[in-house]
Amino acid sequence: MSPGKEGKWLQIGEFARRAGVSVKTARYYASSGLLIPAFIEPGSSYRYYRLDQVVTLRRIRELRALGLSIAELKTWMASAHASFERIDLLETLKGRLQRQMADDARRLQLLQRLIESEFDIERSIAPVAAYTIRDRTQSMHRTVYRMIESAEMQVGRHGARSLQPPFLLLHDGRYGEAGADVEVCVPILKDAAGAIGGKWIEGANRAACGRFMGPYKNGTILFKGMQRWMQSSGMRAAGPVREVYLRYGADQHGYTIPAAQLARATADYLTELQIPITAS
Repeated sequence: MSPGKEGKWLQIGEFARRAGVSVKTARYYASSGLLIPAFIEPGSSYRYYRLDQVVTLRRIRELRALGLSIAELKTWMASAHASFERIDLLETLKGRLQRQMADDARRLQLLQRLIESEFDIERSIAPVAAYTIRDRTQSMHRTVYRMIESAEMQVGRHGARSLQPPFLLLHDGRYGEAGADVEVCVPILKDAAGAIGGKWIEGANRAACGRFMGPYKNGTILFKGMQRWMQSSGMRAAGPVREVYLRYGADQHGYTIPAAQLARATADYLTELQIPITAS
């Protein structure tokens, strides 16, 4: 039987288009013996398919996506519709998928534990006395740097610096963005708060915390990851985000910072993000 003699025949390009696959994929299923052309023209080797083979290829692709192997698909193709062999194949696939789902559930639990090991959700944040400067930034890093320098010099003039690291409060949660409402906080000795015009920064009973190294732009990736974790864990922010500078660079003109907090290169910066959290 040749094309045109009986029913509608499709060349391989049209056949692949109707089935929603590439010509390469159609050729792959032909070479694997799963769905060979209904007619191959002698001499030219043009391949032709019957219209009903479009439906067959779609079903093959569907079963392949569900997880049947090429060998299993060959068994499927060799079996009659609604036969025991086909039902047995589907039941076998169903059991395989159920086991995979159980394995995936265990992997998800392990992944959640790994995520929680990065974010110490049970850590509390203690209140701290600090001298602060609050402003809306024009250029995030340059503005914050100038604000911290100014605060450090003011604290240094009074000899009121404590050993705790300075930090930044983001009151509108716009991490790393220009125009954010930020407040730099330089920790001070408790008994110096009144004399220097400092104040107490509230703590938090529970906070998600994560650290990153290097330039401050690296914090954006961590911040987004913490936001995704909070969403998936049913948590929401319960206060301003804190960016705590554990190791950083400083001019130290008119003030002195603890040696343990000083980093000589940007790559050695160590910063911690703290987000007070509560259940949604």
